[in-house]
Order: sequence, then structure tokens, then C-alpha cells
Amino acid sequence: MNKLSVALLVLFLCTLTLQQPSPPVWNPSWSSNFTESSWFPEFGNNTFKGYYLYDYANNRSKIWRSNGRTDRYCGTIHPGVIMECTQLMINKKRYIIFPAIKQCCMCCTDAQGCGTVIPTWMASATLYSTASSGQDTVYTWLEKGGQENFYAETVTKAGQRIPTKIYMEPNDDINFQVSTYNGSPTYTANDFALPTTYGDCETHCPKNSVCGLIPPETAQE
Repeated sequence: MNKLSVALLVLFLCTLTLQQPSPPVWNPSWSSNFTESSWFPEFGNNTFKGYYLYDYANNRSKIWRSNGRTDRYCGTIHPGVIMECTQLMINKKRYIIFPAIKQCCMCCTDAQGCGTVIPTWMASATLYSTASSGQDTVYTWLEKGGQENFYAETVTKAGQRIPTKIYMEPNDDINFQVSTYNGSPTYTANDFALPTTYGDCETHCPKNSVCGLIPPETAQE
């Protein structure tokens, strides 16, 4: 191989490296609405609304769903019941809250893996696909575990990386509404406050739920 060919090969490899995006990293704080679709034989197809509040700097997050029936935490506390459910991660614990029946219970702790996910939770993912959306670029990443987990992000022309989708194949698909994304929200204490009229939130969730079955240091978000 002559010197010109080697130089061109090096240039080509450098270009590929420059075009390869770095794995996604979440902003320390952000918020977004989402629509979630799930498929389970016992419940069929379900589509519902939700929102995600993320504040890793203060080790807290909140996931609200208008229907928690198919969520593995909410749905195993009241199996088959359609009602809104909130997962609140504060004080190094995950709480499950059901406003309709004014119930609150403690599911599990940070030591069990139940805390707020770290911003680099997709650090070992591989790039699955690249697409264009107007002037923006959409990257889809794949993280293999017990199932294939896909994460998509929209990268704006200004370089902002916005969560677009979390798809846990084959039965859960969360689509974030990019227009509602706030990359620097101003949170108040009330945004992450436990209810004061729902009984003792430190009461453990039922032992026959997923919460009750989580052994130390093995739970996953």
C-alpha cells in the first residue's frame, strides 16, 4: 500500500471517528411529558399519558402515569386496576403513590438499586441507527440486557440532546414529547413532596408485589 493510500485510509478512519456520536448523557435536571404504550396478554394494548421530572443533582426524580396498571411497580400492588400512579424517588427511597385512593407506600431503597438513574445509564450502549428530523438528528441506541432496550434521542442543531424514546422490547414503549422538554427546569420542594394525608408513606409496599420481592442490591430502574 503506497503512502497516498495509507493517508486516505487514515483520513477515512478519522472521519468515521468524528461522525460517531458519544453515548447519551442526560442533563443533571430536565422534565418532559410522554405517551406510553404497553402490550401484555392479560391486559391487551394500553396507551396512557405521563410525565418525568429528573433532578439528579439532588438525587430525586418523579414518574407520573395516568394508568399504572402495566407498570411493574404500580401494577403489582393493585393488579389489574386502572388508576394513576406516581413513583417518587427521594430520600434514597422509591415511594409508590396512588392519589385516587390516597395510598402511599415505600417500595425499595437506593441500596437495592431503586434510586434515581444516573445520567450515564446508557454509557455502554451501542449506536443502532441514525435518522434526520428536519435540521435535527435522531440517534437510536441499543443496550442489551435481559431484553433489548432501545433509547432514542434528538440532537438539535445547537447540540442539545433531548430524550425521545425508551423502548423495552417487546412490550413497553415510552415516547417523550420533545416540544415539552425543559433542559433546565426550576423545581420547588412541592414537586417532590410526599403526600401528608395518605397515611404513613414509610409503610412497606405489599410483599406479594414486585416491591416486596426485591432482594438487596438487585433492583433495576
